[in-house]
Amino acid sequence: MEGNEEHTMNTDEFLNSSVEYERTTRIWDSHDDEGTSVSKPPPRICLPAGVLQSLKDLAP
Repeated sequence: MEGNEEHTMNTDEFLNSSVEYERTTRIWDSHDDEGTSVSKPPPRICLPAGVLQSLKDLAP
């Protein structure tokens, strides 16, 4: 079963591999013109119909 080994990434590899990603601020934590924090609702998430239906089926 050669070639089927999973590569597990240690923490240092993960941190070094994600260095190229630009850090962005969360869109729901912004400041208005006066510098006070304004809370915004999180963005909407669109799910495929099949996933949405399976989530509805989980509800009691």
